[in-house]
Amino acid sequence: MNLRLWATGFYQGQWSGDVGSFTAADGRGTKFLSGGRLDALVDLDTTKLGLWRGGGIHAHLELEGGRVPGFRGGALWPVNSGAILPLGSPKQLEATSLYISQRWGGTSLLVGKINAIDLLANDPFFGGWGIDRFMNLAFVAPPSGVVPPVIMGGLLAQKIGEVSLSAMVFDPSDQTTNYRVDGLFADGANVSLAAQWNGRAWGRASNLGLSYTFSTKDSVDLRSILLPSELQIGASTYPDNLSLQFGHTIFPGKVRPGKGIGLYGKVAATRGNPNPI
Repeated sequence: MNLRLWATGFYQGQWSGDVGSFTAADGRGTKFLSGGRLDALVDLDTTKLGLWRGGGIHAHLELEGGRVPGFRGGALWPVNSGAILPLGSPKQLEATSLYISQRWGGTSLLVGKINAIDLLANDPFFGGWGIDRFMNLAFVAPPSGVVPPVIMGGLLAQKIGEVSLSAMVFDPSDQTTNYRVDGLFADGANVSLAAQWNGRAWGRASNLGLSYTFSTKDSVDLRSILLPSELQIGASTYPDNLSLQFGHTIFPGKVRPGKGIGLYGKVAATRGNPNPI
């Protein structure tokens, strides 16, 4: 059994422009706001438990202990991701990951309820849940409009040398507070296909990834909302997202392997309507 436990506190205020003055979330007060969260990650090895070989049982428990504003200063994305996750009612314990895994050589399968940010745990740049690495959601888990914070479905991955291929099928709705499998895929399904290369270029650790996610969820053409009822199109449209991710270490760390200074980026495109991104 592997147990990792974090307790994180937030003490947050926003500069108002007056020397020595900070404003509260609503801009009317002059006080700081406090909050926090508790994270517990549990990994069980089914081989050591005597159940079956090559498997695992995984859970991520999250408890928010007082919410502070995630959006500050007119930011497009939440500047404090840890303060808005998990979605749902504050001070409510949620299992945002609750799934089983299985490995056969270079092949792995995950099935169940999965925290999307947990999938970025081994990413060299993104991830961190807002309490490790960066705090802004744009760097924690860049929004795509087609991948909710918590998914329910399956992920199949195959590693071939330095290249990892993956396919993921999941319900299009956020599953943070859901623990039932009945009703899944009633509104359609999301499919994500990805290829990731992790290796070395010019003697430095580098990575390059391409992913495409599309949804079969029947969505409304956003343009029709602005039209009179007699002129509304009423045609079904389906959101998608195509992204390219890259990273290259320029100055590798000498004290801590795997650390250093590098260039990292992610660019994405969508057909837009009805993708809110």
